[in-house]
Amino acid sequence: ESGNLMSAWNYATTDAYNSYSAALDGSKGLRIMLRQGQPSFLVDRTPAGEAAYRASFLFNANELDTLGEAVGFLSGESDGGEALFGLEYQRAASGAELRAWALSGGQRMYSDWRSLAAGVQKVELVWEAGSNASLYLMVNGVPVSAIRGVDTNAYRLDTVKLGAAGSFSTSLYGSFFFDNFESYRQIPAAPQFKVFMPSVVSGASQ
Repeated sequence: ESGNLMSAWNYATTDAYNSYSAALDGSKGLRIMLRQGQPSFLVDRTPAGEAAYRASFLFNANELDTLGEAVGFLSGESDGGEALFGLEYQRAASGAELRAWALSGGQRMYSDWRSLAAGVQKVELVWEAGSNASLYLMVNGVPVSAIRGVDTNAYRLDTVKLGAAGSFSTSLYGSFFFDNFESYRQIPAAPQFKVFMPSVVSGASQ
């Protein structure tokens, strides 16, 4: 394993790096440090005007207590930088939760918050462009949320950000761990997928 993030990603902030301690499968994983409100993320610009996208990865939030604040950890953007979809995490007295959102006709539509168990979880997101489209969120292969009937017909995907790319409180301190990130330009209408960026964050050979 080379541990070279730039072999699969186009950009990484200082607090986004490969780490032995972040390994969720193999010897290394991606550590996203959250501290002092500074964004920490990777950027993939492989998508090129995509009308469909699916991402799959291992995730461990390390029981980070966000005090009820929603922290984004995956987002997709258009060529002009408009945020099209994303995933958010929060933890408060009720426990850890995650939800998905999609831009629909210029407005964000959110799924319900779903409980997230401690430890390593496999998270999957499916997004598509269309006048009557859907966004799906799955955890460990089980569908947990869906946003149906969204109008995403005018949007196309050109950039994906993994990690805490948005704003968050300066009082938050901790780490997200990621591993085995894979993305596809076709959604699961069939059991086979066409991989367009077969990256593994740990740097394992393909």
